[in-house]
Amino acid sequence: PAEALLAGIVAEVLGVESFGAEENFFEAPGASMDSLKSLRLVSLARKAGLGISIADVFVHQTVRSLAATLRPEPAQPDGDVPERSAPAPRQSTQIMADAIDGTGEADPFAAMLAIRPTGSRPPVFCLHSGVGFALSYMPLTRYLDPEYPVYGIQAPCVVEDAPLPASIEECAAEYVQMIKKVRPEGPYHLLGWSLGGLLAYEVAVQLRRAGDEVGLLANLDSYPRTGVEDDRDEQSMFAWLLEGIGHHRSEYGDRDLVVGDIMDALRRDNSPLARMGEERMKRMIALMSHHQGLNTRYRPEEYDGTMQLFLAERSGWGDTDTPKEELWRPYFGGPLVTHGIDCDHDDILSPGPLSKIGPIVAAELDRLRQARDGRDGS
Repeated sequence: PAEALLAGIVAEVLGVESFGAEENFFEAPGASMDSLKSLRLVSLARKAGLGISIADVFVHQTVRSLAATLRPEPAQPDGDVPERSAPAPRQSTQIMADAIDGTGEADPFAAMLAIRPTGSRPPVFCLHSGVGFALSYMPLTRYLDPEYPVYGIQAPCVVEDAPLPASIEECAAEYVQMIKKVRPEGPYHLLGWSLGGLLAYEVAVQLRRAGDEVGLLANLDSYPRTGVEDDRDEQSMFAWLLEGIGHHRSEYGDRDLVVGDIMDALRRDNSPLARMGEERMKRMIALMSHHQGLNTRYRPEEYDGTMQLFLAERSGWGDTDTPKEELWRPYFGGPLVTHGIDCDHDDILSPGPLSKIGPIVAAELDRLRQARDGRDGS
């Protein structure tokens, strides 16, 4: 029966001997579900003939309630997959697609993406997330004073076929040089979501170590994962990417997915993301896999400034009994200003959450400018 099958899969994903039908995936002590484990659960369930999505896991949080929504499906030959309603594209993916369409004559795949290159004040530099692109930050400009230029730093290993970085520190050192080519002197304003939050933090550390002034350090739901192993496999990442663009893993039967499947789906949908091309898509997936190890090995050094931390309140991280902001405390002892945002991690840059984040970032930029003007005038 589906319930017993699911219980075994959940136990395997969580690394426990057994898992009760009424236990909550996300509240299990010491072995709770998170977004990455959810991806693996979906991948294994589908291989077993159970058609579930990430959304199903987050809505039906016990084996019994999840099993009640589905029936075991017999294996289908390729091309004869039962029809299912397509999932809605992930908002962050749609924002990225819209951004590619909205870059006009600018190159959407430049390593230093000129989101808004004009303005007389120090720029805001937005660091890419784990997929290597910074296009999702483009809507932020509507909340910031037009005098603030905005740039997105995109991973050279994805957009330019540069070598994969050996560490977060090495990656940040390269980005410091890129930033200084645009802005030779501080203050430097930094913002990052997900992996970009760790990169922004490390860039700030290196700038301060060199004697440069850092103004804004804004972290959008990013936390150290030092020593935390990530068992997400390539097939889970493919499934996650497919769901992000509005397709079910089950459309492809039992066979393993390949990059061409994602590109074919993008072309069929006439998505602007198809402009990425297959080679960039391959490099993006390579970075997604590679940065898992980077995160595990990265141990943040002390930063002597203030960090604005935006918490996605619907998403957990690590030990569910630990407030997320406390995950920074072993590494960062400075002022930590937290802002709870009613969203999950993947959608923190979607219109609703951004309408809360944008004005806070704008107000902090103005506060920093006024404080600096006051120091200069004294």
